[in-house]
Amino acid sequence: MSLERIYEIKKQWIPVYALLLAVALVVTIYLVLVYMYTQNEDFLMYTMLSLLFSLYMGFNLVKLIRIKIPKYSYVKVLKCSQCDHTITVPMKKGDYLFKEEGTCPKCSSKMYIAALYKEEVRRS
Repeated sequence: MSLERIYEIKKQWIPVYALLLAVALVVTIYLVLVYMYTQNEDFLMYTMLSLLFSLYMGFNLVKLIRIKIPKYSYVKVLKCSQCDHTITVPMKKGDYLFKEEGTCPKCSSKMYIAALYKEEVRRS
């Protein structure tokens, strides 16, 4: 599985983490109010556990939001067989290494695909 797909799957969990964080905060506030009303130390312990869970959910939610999904473009390098002139162009379906494609703009001999790779698209 590619890294981009993993990031997309992780981004789908943002609503779940947000809902769990909201519920945990409501429970924490409820437990604080119950402790203040009853002065029972058991509620203080539950409040601390609920607060720790809220902090954990908040931390994970922030980590998920900060994930940047990189975008890539796939390119091929065309190379002349005689003068070594190279051109970088977008890749098409069906391209493979050493496939003859087009003619050289300098010497009019055949060009072949010398490399296929992906480049990260820079956001401005």
